Amino acid sequence: DLCEDDVMLLDASSEVFVWVGSGANETEKKEALTTALEYIRTDPAGRNEDNTLILNVKQGFEPPSFTGHFHGWDPEKWSQGKTYEDLKRELGQENVGLTSVKEELANYYKTHPIGVLKQRNLPKGVDPSCKERYLTDADFEDVFKMSRSDYLNLRPWKQVDLKKKVGLF
Repeated sequence: DLCEDDVMLLDASSEVFVWVGSGANETEKKEALTTALEYIRTDPAGRNEDNTLILNVKQGFEPPSFTGHFHGWDPEKWSQGKTYEDLKRELGQENVGLTSVKEELANYYKTHPIGVLKQRNLPKGVDPSCKERYLTDADFEDVFKMSRSDYLNLRPWKQVDLKKKVGLF
């Protein structure tokens, strides 16, 4: 019952999987990662990030440790009949489609130079609707000629105008 347009959490006791469907948007991906960490932090059974593995799994690259929790799993549905081992060899990676939630979440908080944020192809994790969030404070002030807090106090239409003027819209 995994929906391709969504992100799902699977709690498997010693592991928590964040499964990311191919149609999930960036906001869903980021919020699911944050939710998984909060889920473990608030677990009444005493689990935490040190004693529970929290993994990000991409659709089509599900490892056996994930698919084993689904009795009716169809291994050919998203992988075109390739095994997880085949996918790893094909892409030349050891952990294809499987990353730690902390590593994945770090992508959403990276800062980038203004030139990178003006490009058509944005780095992974950058929300195109709010590129200004990914500037360092110094770059932000240099680009917008005001502090981030002053910018956030402006009316939304004024923020949009400024983003257009500096090429971040």
